Amino acid sequence: LKKEGKLSFLDEKKRKSRNIFYIKWYYAAASIVILIGISSLLFFTLRPTKYERLYTEYFEPSDADYITRGGEENPKPEDKYHMALDQYNDGHYEESWKMFKDLYSVDSIRRSVRFYGGISAMEINNYTDAIRSFDYIVKDNTTSYVEEAEWYMALCYLKIQDISRAK
Repeated sequence: LKKEGKLSFLDEKKRKSRNIFYIKWYYAAASIVILIGISSLLFFTLRPTKYERLYTEYFEPSDADYITRGGEENPKPEDKYHMALDQYNDGHYEESWKMFKDLYSVDSIRRSVRFYGGISAMEINNYTDAIRSFDYIVKDNTTSYVEEAEWYMALCYLKIQDISRAK
C-alpha cells in the first residue's frame, strides 16, 4: 500500500476528518460561550432593580370597607364614595381613581377618600398623584390613616427611586 501511495492517502483522510472533528468542537464551544454571554446580558439588563423588587414585595393594596374611621359620619349607600369603593374593591383602579379624585373637593371630611384614591393612583402607576394624596393625610395628621399613608408614600418614593425621601 505504501508503494502504491494509498497509505499516505488514508493517513491524510484521517487527518482531515480529525481536523473537522476538532473544528466542530470549536464551533460548539463558541456557540455555548455566545449563549451564556447573551443570557447573562439579558438577565442583568431585564432584571428589576433592587427598589422594584422591594416595592413588589411590600406593596399590597389595603382592603377597603364601608367602616369609617376617625369620627366620620356614615355615608349613604348610594353616594359616590360607596361607588368609588366598589370600583376599588373590584380592582377597577382607573375608575376608582377618577371617582376619588372627583370627591377630593366635594368630600373633604373623609380622609379615606384621599387614602383609597392614593392607592388607586399607585395601582395605575400614577405615583406623583398618589404621593400628593398621602401627603395631604400626613400633613393633616388628624386621622388614623396617617401611618398607613406614610407607608404607602414611602413605597411611592421607592418606586420613583427617590430613596432619601423613601427613608
